[in-house]
Amino acid sequence: MVSIEHDLPISCQCRLLDLAWSSYNYQPEPVSDEELQLMRLIDECYLVLPFYGTRRIKDWLYDNHGLTMAWWSIASVYSVSGAFLLLKHCTPSGI
Repeated sequence: MVSIEHDLPISCQCRLLDLAWSSYNYQPEPVSDEELQLMRLIDECYLVLPFYGTRRIKDWLYDNHGLTMAWWSIASVYSVSGAFLLLKHCTPSGI
């Protein structure tokens, strides 16, 4: 892997490994407490109503918790955990 102590510059090491220098330098942004709370609420909804999509989850959040947000905001926040794929492909049987 890339080593800071090596004589070869980091950019050359990345090139040899076929790794983008920006990928080596990337620092992920931490998830805020607000987003974690929203993910917990979406998980709660999904466990009770697994057939709900993002638009119905938006309505559920408003009805049960008074949260107003756009459905695409739910999709983008929930995609952080990777579980949005479950929401996207989950449909009730017989449809």
